[in-house]
Amino acid sequence: MPFLRQALNVGLEKEDAVQMYYNAAITRWLTATLDLQIVNAAFTKALDSSGQLKDVNTAVVAGLRT
Repeated sequence: MPFLRQALNVGLEKEDAVQMYYNAAITRWLTATLDLQIVNAAFTKALDSSGQLKDVNTAVVAGLRT
């Protein structure tokens, strides 16, 4: 992988991910869960639809489950 890291300059270093959630009991039979996920991808570059390399940003996803 060191060769690919240098030759392609796409990252491949490490990936960091964090997930946080909170459960709340609304009633005895209904619960709600808030969820937040943050992922810093190992790849720093990706191909777009035109075939060009572009930067990859940190992904942040929030959710609510009942």
